[in-house]
Amino acid sequence: MTDESQWLEKRACKRFPIPDAKVRYKKPGLLVLIRGFAGPVPVRNLSKGGVSFECDEGFEHDQELALELLVPMESPIEIVGQVKWQRRCQSGAHRFDIGIQFLPFGKSRGFNSMEALERLRALDRIYAEQPPVAQQPRP
Repeated sequence: MTDESQWLEKRACKRFPIPDAKVRYKKPGLLVLIRGFAGPVPVRNLSKGGVSFECDEGFEHDQELALELLVPMESPIEIVGQVKWQRRCQSGAHRFDIGIQFLPFGKSRGFNSMEALERLRALDRIYAEQPPVAQQPRP
């Protein structure tokens, strides 16, 4: 078992939390129309490159998932990504932390939409680039 503090950070985009954000997910395939989305489940953090969330289900490495990001006060963002890591949650034996890397963005088939990228950039400006608000001392 390795010490997490020794892991190298491989992410190109800064991850940030969004209070009360959730994600719904489904496995693409022939039964997509019947199956629908699972969730919603809590988002741990998000970036322009991926998302981390907690759920009851484990997945295969590189498994593709269709996602619907649910951010308060925003319309849902539909995006597709691949599972890059998972680990059992410390909060429960039957829960997993899942790490998703979004598929590339572009105008061709098989790419995530440029609109989704613009919306992720807007969230990045709101939640990642803003300095934390310092608490004012009470009188």
